[in-house]
Amino acid sequence: MGSVLEKLTYYDILGYLVPGMIFWICTVWEKFFLLPTENLEFLEKLSGFCMLAFIVISYVTGMILSEIARRLSFFVQKYFANEMCSSILEEAIVKKALKNSGMTESEPTKIEKEHYRIMYSAIQADSKYSRIHNYASAEILYKNLVVAFLLSMIGRFFLGEQKEISFYYGICIASVIIFGLRWKRFSEKKRDYTVLWFTEKYIK
Repeated sequence: MGSVLEKLTYYDILGYLVPGMIFWICTVWEKFFLLPTENLEFLEKLSGFCMLAFIVISYVTGMILSEIARRLSFFVQKYFANEMCSSILEEAIVKKALKNSGMTESEPTKIEKEHYRIMYSAIQADSKYSRIHNYASAEILYKNLVVAFLLSMIGRFFLGEQKEISFYYGICIASVIIFGLRWKRFSEKKRDYTVLWFTEKYIK
């Protein structure tokens, strides 16, 4: 039970809390410092409550970003290297591993997405291959950060001064590209190691 809670916390912090915080910091954080002095003094007295509220709001925002990212990934994956069978293994070997696992009724004629989900579920539940969680967490983090910066650009368009927009957009676009590339890299790593370790587990 403890290990499950630990993994949930790990996913929650990287997948939801961090992207949610980044979104709000990039979008409205400087507006906070432009509040009248009396308002800042009042908020300072409630610093503990404000911090808790910021964490909760960021976490909920991260969940919303994650849902948007899931929809976005449906289209993005068409341009990512998302073949179900890793190029480092022959497809016939992967088919044999699926048959040996007993998770499919027979040896599949082609590796489909549902077979990848079967392989991932078998690997992520095995403590021997716990490193797969690192790749999965990184993939979620970078995917949600892409959405956080994209939506932050939209937010700043309505909240920021026009003279700040071009500079800020440049930073956001660069961040989207960088985190998009890392999203792609760790998505492929998760796929490749899932197939590799599943085959290692069931090919004797």
